[in-house]
Amino acid sequence: MRASQNDDTIVWYENLLILNNPEKQLNTIKIHPNPADTALFIKSGDSDTLAQMNVTSILGNNIWHSKTFQHKIDIENWASSIYFLEIKNNTGQKKVFKIVKK
Repeated sequence: MRASQNDDTIVWYENLLILNNPEKQLNTIKIHPNPADTALFIKSGDSDTLAQMNVTSILGNNIWHSKTFQHKIDIENWASSIYFLEIKNNTGQKKVFKIVKK
């Protein structure tokens, strides 16, 4: 709690502990190897909450899509380039990773 000396205003701050924070879950995702030539491996502490994955090219074209979380993406037949992997959780939050195909 804080009181203002200028205008008699009292401001109340409350810190809430959120045990199952979806944004924190997205921050635990690890992708390796990057750059890669044959496959990407995705590791997450809580993959049950991850709902959708999408890969687009640097030009914005859809390359790959899955409605469920996948621990491995086969990229062997993809052209050497930069791609963007978007992972969404079941609350709609998303995180985008830049991946490089050798």
